[in-house]
Amino acid sequence: MADFVNNKNDSGGVVSTVVDAQNSIKKLHGEAAKLEPTALIELFEVDLSDILTPDRLEKREKFNQLNVLAGGTLVTDPTNAEISVFRFHNNIKLIKRDIWFQGNRYFPFPCKAEGFEVNSNGTAATPKITFGTRADGSTRFAILKELIKDLDDLVGARVNRIRTFAKFLDSKNWYDDNGDRLYEDIPKDIAPDEGAFFPPDVFYVDKKAYEDKTAIQFQLASYVNFEGMMLPRRIFNENRCPWTYRGAGCSYEYDIRATELNLNQTAIDIFYKTDLPEKAPPVATENNELIQDIIPGYNPNTCNTPVPWQQNLAYVEKGVVYIVHKDKRYYFVAKKAVPANTPPPNTEYWLADQCSKTLAGCKARWDSEVDLPKSPYNGALPFGGFPAITRRS
Repeated sequence: MADFVNNKNDSGGVVSTVVDAQNSIKKLHGEAAKLEPTALIELFEVDLSDILTPDRLEKREKFNQLNVLAGGTLVTDPTNAEISVFRFHNNIKLIKRDIWFQGNRYFPFPCKAEGFEVNSNGTAATPKITFGTRADGSTRFAILKELIKDLDDLVGARVNRIRTFAKFLDSKNWYDDNGDRLYEDIPKDIAPDEGAFFPPDVFYVDKKAYEDKTAIQFQLASYVNFEGMMLPRRIFNENRCPWTYRGAGCSYEYDIRATELNLNQTAIDIFYKTDLPEKAPPVATENNELIQDIIPGYNPNTCNTPVPWQQNLAYVEKGVVYIVHKDKRYYFVAKKAVPANTPPPNTEYWLADQCSKTLAGCKARWDSEVDLPKSPYNGALPFGGFPAITRRS
Protein backbone atom coordinates (compact mmCIF):
# COMPACT_ATOMS: atom_id res chain seq x y z
CA MET A 1 0.00 0.00 0.00
CA ALA A 2 1.33 3.42 -0.91
CA ASP A 3 2.45 5.77 1.83
CA PHE A 4 0.71 9.04 2.57
CA VAL A 5 1.42 12.03 4.76
CA ASN A 6 -0.86 12.25 7.77
CA ASN A 7 -0.99 15.98 8.42
CA LYS A 8 -2.06 16.11 12.03
CA ASN A 9 -1.11 19.76 12.28
CA ASP A 10 1.17 22.29 10.61
CA SER A 11 3.99 21.62 13.04
CA GLY A 12 4.25 17.88 12.57
CA GLY A 13 2.77 14.79 10.99
CA VAL A 14 4.02 11.29 10.34
CA VAL A 15 4.39 9.15 7.27
CA SER A 16 2.15 6.15 7.60
CA THR A 17 0.52 3.53 5.43
CA VAL A 18 -3.21 3.48 4.77
CA VAL A 19 -3.47 0.21 6.69
CA ASP A 20 -1.73 1.69 9.75
CA ALA A 21 -4.01 4.71 9.65
CA GLN A 22 -7.11 2.53 9.44
CA ASN A 23 -5.91 0.42 12.37
CA SER A 24 -5.29 3.54 14.45
CA ILE A 25 -8.80 4.80 13.76
CA LYS A 26 -10.28 1.42 14.72
CA LYS A 27 -8.37 1.51 18.01
CA LEU A 28 -9.60 5.03 18.71
CA HIS A 29 -13.24 4.17 18.03
CA GLY A 30 -12.93 0.96 20.02
CA GLU A 31 -11.62 2.84 23.04
CA ALA A 32 -14.38 5.45 22.74
CA ALA A 33 -17.03 2.72 22.75
CA LYS A 34 -15.83 1.17 26.02
CA LEU A 35 -17.83 1.64 29.21
CA GLU A 36 -14.68 2.70 31.06
CA PRO A 37 -12.20 4.13 28.58
CA THR A 38 -8.95 5.71 29.68
CA ALA A 39 -8.98 9.45 30.29
CA LEU A 40 -9.64 11.73 27.33
CA ILE A 41 -6.66 14.05 26.93
CA GLU A 42 -6.90 17.54 25.41
CA LEU A 43 -3.77 19.04 23.91
CA PHE A 44 -3.43 22.56 22.55
CA GLU A 45 -1.11 24.39 20.19
CA VAL A 46 -0.93 28.14 19.71
CA ASP A 47 0.82 28.75 16.40
CA LEU A 48 1.95 32.33 15.74
CA SER A 49 3.79 31.54 12.51
CA ASP A 50 1.83 34.16 10.56
CA ILE A 51 2.34 36.80 13.26
CA LEU A 52 5.94 36.28 14.38
CA THR A 53 7.56 37.01 11.06
CA PRO A 54 11.38 37.34 10.91
CA ASP A 55 11.22 41.13 11.25
CA ARG A 56 9.94 40.35 14.75
CA LEU A 57 12.69 37.94 15.70
CA GLU A 58 13.12 39.50 19.11
CA LYS A 59 9.51 38.60 19.85
CA ARG A 60 10.01 35.14 18.41
CA GLU A 61 12.85 34.53 20.84
CA LYS A 62 10.74 35.91 23.69
CA PHE A 63 7.89 33.61 22.73
CA ASN A 64 10.27 30.68 22.78
CA GLN A 65 11.05 31.51 26.41
CA LEU A 66 7.62 30.12 27.26
CA ASN A 67 8.97 26.72 26.31
CA VAL A 68 12.31 27.34 28.02
CA LEU A 69 10.68 28.26 31.32
CA ALA A 70 8.68 25.07 31.12
CA GLY A 71 11.84 23.04 30.82
CA GLY A 72 12.29 23.09 27.06
CA THR A 73 15.32 24.08 25.04
CA LEU A 74 15.86 27.52 23.58
CA VAL A 75 15.72 27.41 19.79
CA THR A 76 18.84 29.32 18.79
CA ASP A 77 18.09 29.36 15.06
CA PRO A 78 15.89 32.47 14.62
CA THR A 79 14.24 31.03 11.51
CA ASN A 80 13.19 27.79 13.18
CA ALA A 81 9.41 27.42 12.98
CA GLU A 82 9.33 25.80 16.43
CA ILE A 83 9.98 29.23 17.95
CA SER A 84 6.47 30.35 17.10
CA VAL A 85 4.60 27.26 18.37
CA PHE A 86 3.66 26.89 22.03
CA ARG A 87 2.24 23.53 23.03
CA PHE A 88 0.44 22.97 26.32
CA HIS A 89 -2.29 20.96 27.99
CA ASN A 90 -4.93 21.75 30.58
CA ASN A 91 -5.17 18.31 32.19
CA ILE A 92 -3.71 19.74 35.40
CA LYS A 93 -5.95 17.75 37.74
CA LEU A 94 -5.17 14.52 35.91
CA ILE A 95 -1.52 14.94 34.97
CA LYS A 96 0.58 17.68 36.56
CA ARG A 97 3.53 17.05 34.27
CA ASP A 98 4.56 17.28 30.64
CA ILE A 99 2.71 15.16 28.11
CA TRP A 100 4.36 13.71 25.00
CA PHE A 101 2.30 12.90 21.92
CA GLN A 102 3.41 12.43 18.31
CA GLY A 103 6.92 13.25 19.50
CA ASN A 104 5.83 16.74 20.63
CA ARG A 105 6.06 18.00 24.20
CA TYR A 106 3.03 19.67 25.79
CA PHE A 107 3.56 21.63 28.99
CA PRO A 108 1.01 21.91 31.82
CA PHE A 109 -0.53 25.37 31.60
CA PRO A 110 -3.74 26.34 33.43
CA CYS A 111 -6.48 27.17 30.96
CA LYS A 112 -10.18 26.63 30.38
CA ALA A 113 -11.44 25.76 26.91
CA GLU A 114 -15.17 25.84 26.16
CA GLY A 115 -17.56 26.15 23.25
CA PHE A 116 -15.92 23.63 20.91
CA GLU A 117 -19.15 21.63 20.65
CA VAL A 118 -20.66 21.17 17.19
CA ASN A 119 -24.35 22.02 16.80
CA SER A 120 -26.88 21.39 14.06
CA ASN A 121 -28.62 24.77 14.01
CA GLY A 122 -26.24 26.26 11.45
CA THR A 123 -24.42 28.55 13.86
CA ALA A 124 -20.63 28.27 13.68
CA ALA A 125 -18.86 27.46 16.93
CA THR A 126 -17.08 30.35 18.63
CA PRO A 127 -14.98 28.71 21.35
CA LYS A 128 -13.34 30.61 24.16
CA ILE A 129 -10.05 29.79 25.81
CA THR A 130 -9.07 31.35 29.12
CA PHE A 131 -5.51 31.34 30.44
CA GLY A 132 -5.09 31.62 34.18
CA THR A 133 -2.14 31.96 36.50
CA ARG A 134 -0.88 30.08 39.50
CA ALA A 135 2.27 30.13 41.62
CA ASP A 136 4.39 27.91 39.38
CA GLY A 137 3.13 29.42 36.14
CA SER A 138 3.14 33.14 36.93
CA THR A 139 6.35 33.82 34.97
CA ARG A 140 5.04 32.18 31.82
CA PHE A 141 1.74 34.02 32.27
CA ALA A 142 3.62 37.33 32.53
CA ILE A 143 5.52 36.61 29.28
CA LEU A 144 2.26 35.74 27.55
CA LYS A 145 0.71 39.04 28.66
CA GLU A 146 3.74 40.97 27.43
CA LEU A 147 3.59 39.32 24.02
CA ILE A 148 -0.11 40.04 23.72
CA LYS A 149 0.56 43.77 24.04
CA ASP A 150 3.10 43.71 21.20
CA LEU A 151 1.29 41.31 18.86
CA ASP A 152 -2.14 42.87 18.50
CA ASP A 153 -3.77 40.61 21.09
CA LEU A 154 -2.63 37.53 19.10
CA VAL A 155 -5.44 38.11 16.57
CA GLY A 156 -4.94 35.69 13.68
CA ALA A 157 -2.95 33.15 15.69
CA ARG A 158 -3.90 29.57 14.95
CA VAL A 159 -5.16 27.38 17.79
CA ASN A 160 -5.23 23.60 17.38
CA ARG A 161 -7.05 21.32 19.81
CA ILE A 162 -5.97 17.68 19.62
CA ARG A 163 -7.83 14.97 21.55
CA THR A 164 -6.79 11.42 22.24
CA PHE A 165 -7.04 8.85 25.01
CA ALA A 166 -4.36 8.46 27.66
CA LYS A 167 -3.49 4.93 26.52
CA PHE A 168 -2.39 6.23 23.10
CA LEU A 169 0.12 8.79 24.40
CA ASP A 170 3.81 8.27 23.62
CA SER A 171 5.54 5.60 25.67
CA LYS A 172 8.04 8.14 27.05
CA ASN A 173 5.19 9.41 29.23
CA TRP A 174 5.35 6.19 31.21
CA TYR A 175 8.77 4.55 30.67
CA ASP A 176 12.34 5.77 30.45
CA ASP A 177 14.80 4.83 27.72
CA ASN A 178 15.63 1.60 29.58
CA GLY A 179 12.01 0.52 29.75
CA ASP A 180 11.66 1.19 33.48
CA ARG A 181 8.41 2.64 34.80
CA LEU A 182 8.52 6.34 35.56
CA TYR A 183 5.33 6.45 37.62
CA GLU A 184 2.96 4.12 39.39
CA ASP A 185 -0.19 5.68 37.96
CA ILE A 186 0.18 4.16 34.50
CA PRO A 187 -3.11 3.44 32.69
CA LYS A 188 -3.93 -0.19 32.04
CA ASP A 189 -3.27 -1.67 28.62
CA ILE A 190 -1.37 1.34 27.30
CA ALA A 191 -0.83 1.14 23.56
CA PRO A 192 1.09 4.18 22.26
CA ASP A 193 -0.22 5.16 18.83
CA GLU A 194 0.48 8.60 17.38
CA GLY A 195 -2.15 8.01 14.71
CA ALA A 196 -4.98 7.46 17.20
CA PHE A 197 -6.51 10.89 17.69
CA PHE A 198 -9.76 12.65 16.86
CA PRO A 199 -9.75 15.12 13.96
CA PRO A 200 -8.08 18.30 15.25
CA ASP A 201 -10.23 21.34 15.90
CA VAL A 202 -8.63 24.29 14.12
CA PHE A 203 -9.60 27.83 15.05
CA TYR A 204 -8.05 31.28 14.97
CA VAL A 205 -7.92 33.99 17.61
CA ASP A 206 -10.68 36.44 16.70
CA LYS A 207 -10.31 38.88 19.59
CA LYS A 208 -9.32 39.23 23.21
CA ALA A 209 -12.50 39.00 25.27
CA TYR A 210 -11.09 40.29 28.55
CA GLU A 211 -7.95 40.53 30.63
CA ASP A 212 -7.17 41.10 34.30
CA LYS A 213 -4.35 40.30 36.71
CA THR A 214 -5.22 36.62 36.95
CA ALA A 215 -6.69 35.63 33.59
CA ILE A 216 -6.85 36.37 29.87
CA GLN A 217 -9.69 35.15 27.66
CA PHE A 218 -9.66 34.88 23.86
CA GLN A 219 -12.60 34.29 21.57
CA LEU A 220 -11.85 31.95 18.68
CA ALA A 221 -13.47 31.63 15.28
CA SER A 222 -13.16 29.47 12.22
CA TYR A 223 -11.26 30.90 9.27
CA VAL A 224 -14.41 31.96 7.42
CA ASN A 225 -16.10 33.32 10.52
CA PHE A 226 -13.70 36.14 11.46
CA GLU A 227 -15.47 39.25 12.68
CA GLY A 228 -15.66 41.79 9.90
CA MET A 229 -14.52 39.40 7.15
CA MET A 230 -16.05 40.24 3.78
CA LEU A 231 -16.15 38.42 0.46
CA PRO A 232 -14.57 39.09 -1.93
CA ARG A 233 -11.57 39.70 0.31
CA ARG A 234 -9.82 42.34 -1.83
CA ILE A 235 -10.77 45.89 -0.93
CA PHE A 236 -10.52 48.85 -3.33
CA ASN A 237 -8.18 51.11 -1.39
CA GLU A 238 -7.03 54.42 -2.74
CA ASN A 239 -3.83 54.89 -0.76
CA ARG A 240 -2.69 51.44 0.38
CA CYS A 241 -1.13 48.58 -1.56
CA PRO A 242 -2.39 45.11 -0.57
CA TRP A 243 0.57 43.20 -2.03
CA THR A 244 3.03 41.38 0.18
CA TYR A 245 6.31 43.27 -0.11
CA ARG A 246 8.75 41.10 -2.08
CA GLY A 247 6.08 38.40 -2.08
CA ALA A 248 2.75 37.61 -3.67
CA GLY A 249 1.68 40.39 -6.03
CA CYS A 250 4.80 42.52 -5.57
CA SER A 251 7.23 42.92 -8.47
CA TYR A 252 10.16 44.13 -6.39
CA GLU A 253 12.46 41.18 -5.76
CA TYR A 254 15.59 39.75 -7.34
CA ASP A 255 14.73 37.67 -10.39
CA ILE A 256 17.13 35.00 -9.13
CA ARG A 257 14.52 34.17 -6.49
CA ALA A 258 12.38 32.47 -9.12
CA THR A 259 15.33 30.31 -10.09
CA GLU A 260 16.21 29.52 -6.46
CA LEU A 261 12.65 28.39 -5.79
CA ASN A 262 12.66 26.47 -9.07
CA LEU A 263 9.55 28.35 -10.08
CA ASN A 264 10.31 29.42 -13.63
CA GLN A 265 6.94 29.34 -15.38
CA THR A 266 5.01 28.99 -12.14
CA ALA A 267 6.64 32.17 -10.80
CA ILE A 268 3.64 34.09 -12.10
CA ASP A 269 1.47 32.31 -9.53
CA ILE A 270 3.52 33.83 -6.71
CA PHE A 271 4.60 37.14 -8.19
CA TYR A 272 1.37 37.94 -9.99
CA LYS A 273 2.41 37.79 -13.64
CA THR A 274 5.39 40.09 -13.32
CA ASP A 275 8.94 40.05 -14.55
CA LEU A 276 11.22 40.39 -11.55
CA PRO A 277 14.17 42.79 -11.90
CA GLU A 278 17.75 41.61 -11.85
CA LYS A 279 18.55 43.94 -8.97
CA ALA A 280 16.25 44.79 -6.02
CA PRO A 281 18.38 46.12 -3.15
CA PRO A 282 17.09 47.43 0.19
CA VAL A 283 15.95 51.02 -0.31
CA ALA A 284 13.74 52.45 2.41
CA THR A 285 12.02 51.92 5.76
CA GLU A 286 8.30 51.58 6.43
CA ASN A 287 8.25 55.36 7.01
CA ASN A 288 9.66 56.04 3.52
CA GLU A 289 13.03 57.06 4.95
CA LEU A 290 15.78 56.25 2.46
CA ILE A 291 18.35 53.88 3.93
CA GLN A 292 21.14 55.82 2.23
CA ASP A 293 20.09 58.89 4.26
CA ILE A 294 20.19 56.94 7.52
CA ILE A 295 23.38 54.92 7.01
CA PRO A 296 26.19 57.16 5.69
CA GLY A 297 27.94 55.68 2.69
CA TYR A 298 25.24 53.14 1.87
CA ASN A 299 24.35 53.05 -1.81
CA PRO A 300 21.71 50.62 -3.09
CA ASN A 301 23.47 50.49 -6.45
CA THR A 302 26.83 49.42 -5.07
CA CYS A 303 25.81 47.51 -1.94
CA ASN A 304 27.04 43.96 -1.51
CA THR A 305 25.04 41.05 -2.84
CA PRO A 306 22.66 40.09 0.00
CA VAL A 307 23.66 36.94 1.86
CA PRO A 308 21.66 34.84 4.33
CA TRP A 309 22.28 35.74 7.96
CA GLN A 310 24.24 33.02 9.76
CA GLN A 311 25.18 32.37 13.33
CA ASN A 312 28.80 32.73 14.45
CA LEU A 313 29.51 35.26 11.70
CA ALA A 314 30.25 38.97 12.13
CA TYR A 315 29.14 41.50 9.51
CA VAL A 316 30.68 44.75 8.30
CA GLU A 317 28.96 48.11 8.27
CA LYS A 318 26.55 48.55 5.32
CA GLY A 319 26.47 44.80 4.79
CA VAL A 320 23.16 43.40 3.54
CA VAL A 321 21.69 40.14 4.84
CA TYR A 322 18.34 38.43 4.62
CA ILE A 323 16.30 35.87 6.53
CA VAL A 324 13.87 33.50 4.81
CA HIS A 325 10.47 32.81 6.30
CA LYS A 326 7.83 30.87 4.36
CA ASP A 327 9.76 31.33 1.09
CA LYS A 328 9.85 35.10 1.58
CA ARG A 329 13.03 37.08 2.17
CA TYR A 330 13.35 39.82 4.78
CA TYR A 331 16.31 42.14 4.12
CA PHE A 332 18.38 44.10 6.65
CA VAL A 333 21.31 46.53 6.33
CA ALA A 334 24.01 46.76 9.00
CA LYS A 335 24.14 50.19 10.67
CA LYS A 336 27.64 49.45 11.96
CA ALA A 337 29.98 46.51 12.45
CA VAL A 338 27.81 43.65 13.76
CA PRO A 339 29.29 41.13 16.20
CA ALA A 340 28.64 37.42 15.72
CA ASN A 341 25.35 35.92 16.93
CA THR A 342 23.48 39.21 16.67
CA PRO A 343 20.52 38.41 14.41
CA PRO A 344 18.17 40.96 12.85
CA PRO A 345 16.03 42.84 13.66
CA ASN A 346 18.20 44.06 16.55
CA THR A 347 17.65 47.77 15.92
CA GLU A 348 20.99 48.71 17.44
CA TYR A 349 22.80 47.02 14.58
CA TRP A 350 20.28 46.41 11.80
CA LEU A 351 17.93 48.54 9.71
CA ALA A 352 15.03 46.69 8.10
CA ASP A 353 14.07 47.17 4.45
CA GLN A 354 10.30 47.60 4.56
CA CYS A 355 7.67 49.06 2.28
CA SER A 356 5.19 51.67 3.50
CA LYS A 357 2.57 50.21 1.12
CA THR A 358 1.99 53.71 -0.26
CA LEU A 359 2.68 55.34 -3.62
CA ALA A 360 5.71 57.03 -2.08
CA GLY A 361 7.10 53.66 -1.05
CA CYS A 362 6.54 52.28 -4.56
CA LYS A 363 8.18 55.30 -6.20
CA ALA A 364 11.20 55.00 -3.92
CA ARG A 365 11.92 51.64 -5.53
CA TRP A 366 10.74 52.04 -9.12
CA ASP A 367 10.96 55.75 -9.87
CA SER A 368 13.79 56.96 -7.65
CA GLU A 369 16.70 59.22 -8.54
CA VAL A 370 19.16 56.39 -8.03
CA ASP A 371 19.69 53.84 -10.77
CA LEU A 372 17.22 51.21 -9.60
CA PRO A 373 15.12 48.84 -11.69
CA LYS A 374 12.48 50.35 -13.91
CA SER A 375 8.87 49.28 -13.85
CA PRO A 376 8.03 46.23 -15.98
CA TYR A 377 4.75 47.93 -16.94
CA ASN A 378 6.05 50.44 -19.50
CA GLY A 379 6.89 52.95 -16.79
CA ALA A 380 3.70 52.52 -14.77
CA LEU A 381 4.15 51.78 -11.11
CA PRO A 382 3.14 48.24 -10.09
CA PHE A 383 1.14 49.73 -7.20
CA GLY A 384 -1.59 47.45 -5.89
CA GLY A 385 -3.92 50.21 -4.72
CA PHE A 386 -6.40 52.25 -6.76
CA PRO A 387 -5.23 55.88 -6.57
CA ALA A 388 -7.71 57.03 -9.22
CA ILE A 389 -10.88 55.90 -7.47
CA THR A 390 -13.22 58.24 -5.63
CA ARG A 391 -15.45 57.31 -2.71
CA ARG A 392 -19.12 57.81 -3.48
CA SER A 393 -21.85 57.84 -0.86
